[in-house]
Amino acid sequence: MIAVGNGDGKFALDPTSGAISVLGSLDYETLTTYPLTVKAADGGSPSKTVTAVVTITVTGVSDEKPTCTTNSFFESITEPGVLTSQTVSEVK
Repeated sequence: MIAVGNGDGKFALDPTSGAISVLGSLDYETLTTYPLTVKAADGGSPSKTVTAVVTITVTGVSDEKPTCTTNSFFESITEPGVLTSQTVSEVK
């Protein structure tokens, strides 16, 4: 079970495998990490339990379309040209 950190219900824990699943979408701009405290128990009598902290890290992905300020790019290389691997131009 997820004991702490899932108040908004974004995650589910499979009780058999222990796999954590995401329920819905996570927004990097809203929150970049989710620390969850998970608790596991055996089937013994008395039952033994253990807890662990699992941190889910959200990787940012741009949801904006890329744009360029110009449609043409020009670079000049003098002879004999590029002899080694080097950057001639970068488009960011």
